[in-house]
Formats: sequence, C-alpha cells, structure tokens
Amino acid sequence: MSYSDSEAVFRNRCAAVLLASDVVDALVAGGITTLARLAFCSSYVPGSTDEGPLVEAIKKCLGRDPGMPEMAGVRRLFHESYALVTTEMKQSVERSEEPAVRKLSQPERAERYEKQRKRLSGLSLRGQLEPSDSLVDLACSIYEENRLRHIPWEKCISREAEIEHEQKKDSRLSFDSQSGRLKIEADDKSVSADMSSDILVQYALTRRGLAMDQAGMLDFELHQKWVDKLIKTRLAEPSVGYAKVSLRQCQEADRKLFAELADKTRGGIQGTASGRPLDVEFVKTMQSMEVMHLLVPLPVPALKAQTEPRAPHRSCTASGKAICFGYNLKTEWKALAVDLDGDEKAFKQLLLDILGFTRAVDKELDFARQCELLGAKLDLSRDAEGF
Repeated sequence: MSYSDSEAVFRNRCAAVLLASDVVDALVAGGITTLARLAFCSSYVPGSTDEGPLVEAIKKCLGRDPGMPEMAGVRRLFHESYALVTTEMKQSVERSEEPAVRKLSQPERAERYEKQRKRLSGLSLRGQLEPSDSLVDLACSIYEENRLRHIPWEKCISREAEIEHEQKKDSRLSFDSQSGRLKIEADDKSVSADMSSDILVQYALTRRGLAMDQAGMLDFELHQKWVDKLIKTRLAEPSVGYAKVSLRQCQEADRKLFAELADKTRGGIQGTASGRPLDVEFVKTMQSMEVMHLLVPLPVPALKAQTEPRAPHRSCTASGKAICFGYNLKTEWKALAVDLDGDEKAFKQLLLDILGFTRAVDKELDFARQCELLGAKLDLSRDAEGF
C-alpha cells in the first residue's frame, strides 16, 4: 500500500489542514477515504479556471454547500493529493536500477502496528519481538514491487537494536543512470541481527513474519509454522552416526523456500479478490521435497583411525648390510653362531650392527656376559630381543 492509498494518512492530512472531524467522516462515508481518491474524485485538475466539479463532489459528500473554511482546507488537500499521486505514478514508470526503499509515514506505520497488535492479542509486540522500522519498510517495498524477494536473516533486527545503534548518516552523491541526474543518498552502516544462539534466531525469524504480515504480504500464522519447523529440526537429536542440522542448512532451506515461492507467484504477490497468493502456496511449498531435503541430518564425517605407533625398525645394519629374512623370522641365530665359530668379538659386533646399539649402550648392557652363551645356548635370540 502506497502513501496515497492509506486511510490513516488521509485522516492525518485532513487534521493537518484543519478540517473538522464531522467533515472528514462525511468525506469517508461518501467514498473519499484516501488521498488518491480525493485527487480523482472529479474532473477538475489543478490549473483549470473552473473548480465547479470539485465543489460539486464535496457538496454530494457533505449533503450541503461547503463553507469557505471547509473549501480552503479541501483545496489545499486536493492540490497536495494530486501532486503526490502524479509523482508516485511517475516514479513507478521511471524506475531506477536500484530503487530506494520507501519509508512509511508515521500515521501509516502506527496504523499497521495497532491493527496487528489487536489481531495478534496473544503476542506481545514489544522488545525482541517488535520488528524494526527498516524491516517493515523493506517488507512493504517488496509488496509494492509485487515481486517476492528473500529477506536475509541478518536484516531482521528489532526496534530496540535499531534505536540503540542509530548513528548519524553520512551523505554521498550518486548518479542515476535512468534519469541522468545526481542524487544525494544516505551512506549509513547497517546493523545486523544477532544470530549467536537458537533463541535469537527464532526471535529474528518471528520479527520477519511480523513485518511481512504488516506489509499485507503473508499471514503471520503461516510464517510462524515455518519458523517452528526450522527450530524443531534444529533442536532434534539425530540418529547414531548423524550430526544435528546446522544453522547453515536452515538458512539454505529458507532461501530455497523463498525461491520456490517466487517461482510460484510470478503473477504477483499483492492480494486479489481470491486472497493473497503467498497464503495459498506457502504451506504446500514449505512441505515440498525441494525444501525439506535440505533439513535432513548429514552423516558424521569418518575420523582417521587411531593406530599405535610402530616400533623403530630398519632394513640395514649400521655398517650398511641388509638384514636378512632370517633375522626377522628369528631363524638365523644358530647359523650365525656356527659361522662365527665361537668368535665372541665378531658376534658382539654382529649384535651391534643388527640391533643398532651404540658403544656406550654396549657397555651398559654387558655384552660379554651375553656372549658367554655363544654356540652353547640358542636363547641368545630372546636375550637380544629383550634389549
């Protein structure tokens, strides 16, 4: 709903031009409920010499001839309405590449909030659950464009956070390629919603649903079903071998939902006589396989097997000789002892080469005592193995 189509704005402007309440009620009863209707209630246009058609239209609504103070207020309001409507029509035809989000007027914003508060009596629209003005403006802008876009989670801030982080906006010049004119834009730092916990995510998504409901885009109860589904899936305990659904999966499913809804509402999202298109398609799209498969728990990645560290091993002796299979199989000790023919010194050196001991360790292990068994006992292999 644009500024000129708001009944709250119309009543506010009537009070601003000092029209009496009974005159305003008569105009509303006669069908002139918005500034747009007042602008086209007659064939009179600003600049014409004869304002008879406008006076006749006001006379029909009041049921009497309007007085001079009343006509003064009506003329002022009529010229304002006509200028506003023609400007809005021009802007809708000459759209820039990145149209700015239109901010709601204070009467219109207050009216939307009050209607929602009365309708959702069981929900306190204060604190963490009150959507920010920028979020409501964004939702209304999407509705006026008549084309659904995804509203990111980080933009779903509360009114409290918006007031707390409000900073002075710096102005900058930008070039509009459509009109070929320079324009001044506000260069402000946007505030992101806090997503550090599951409850804060739920608050943010609830605020988005309230903003979309205020814009007349989607019923709040339908959007809340999707929020409850995401939180329930997020908190559910997975089966053995599977991980919990992550916030990233929830965000991907949310973006996919909006993409599917945008595809199914190509004809527009504004309400018609048959209802709002998003209300009709939302639940069915929410339960579709294209969306739900993104909320399936994923398997836990396999961990690398923990094995015991291998014992020190080598393929050659200290002198560079290859160690034979007999050494590894413990079958060559007897043959070695026979080949050495009782040479204690040679056998000692062989043990050093095979086992890789140093001379210093050699003294501690007392190889002389071990070598007394040379040629007589084959238990030397076990003694050497125990070193």
